[in-house]
Amino acid sequence: MKLASCGTHPFCDHLAHVTPEPRYLEVEEDTGYAGYTQIVFATHVHLGVASGAEAIALMRRLRPYIYLLMAVSASSPFFWGFDTGFASFRPRELLEAHAYGTAPVLESWEEFEQLWLVSERAHIFKSFKDNHWDIRPKPDLGTLEVRTMDAQPTVRKTIAQVALLQTLAEYLATNPDYRLPQLPLWLEQENRYRCSHLGMEALYITAPDGTTEPVREVALKLLERLTATGKKLGVEG
Repeated sequence: MKLASCGTHPFCDHLAHVTPEPRYLEVEEDTGYAGYTQIVFATHVHLGVASGAEAIALMRRLRPYIYLLMAVSASSPFFWGFDTGFASFRPRELLEAHAYGTAPVLESWEEFEQLWLVSERAHIFKSFKDNHWDIRPKPDLGTLEVRTMDAQPTVRKTIAQVALLQTLAEYLATNPDYRLPQLPLWLEQENRYRCSHLGMEALYITAPDGTTEPVREVALKLLERLTATGKKLGVEG
């Protein structure tokens, strides 16, 4: 017998239990039935940043790639004993809950602060932990957190996913003139669906005019571009 992980429990047929601590009891009250069904597991990666401004700048540069990372990491085709027809069903299940999914486009730290003030005033979030965007600043930790990737079957594959994201962040930080074009929000959401549905077999929208490329080709081109940076960081293996 070997231990393995993936983005959803493939055959669990009962509702989840809630950890009896104040925060989780509040989550239970807020989510209702949806909270009991979310037996899902992700790889959350925190990228250290020196300031709020740097967090937002990196968030902007990474946005065109986060659903590519979803496709590359897809490992949740089964849920409650069913073949769901999705390469990564975990994101579909999470949409039942509050404040999950594609983050708003932010141009500055001041814009994020204003968004947060409005959210507090409207009683949307009680803390940063209640915000579950696919990519989000984490001021309490001094990081930018990427949350799109499924849990991986092995430790080695988990390390590879983290190394890929670390290398991509470093490359984008040192090559500010290069990145895939920023898409309108509705096209980003379409990429989210496609990569969740078909994984590495999806067509990825790469430009605002609707240009598409196979996810596999986009990923291979990106890996080739990142090779030198990976060697510099010592993670190319």
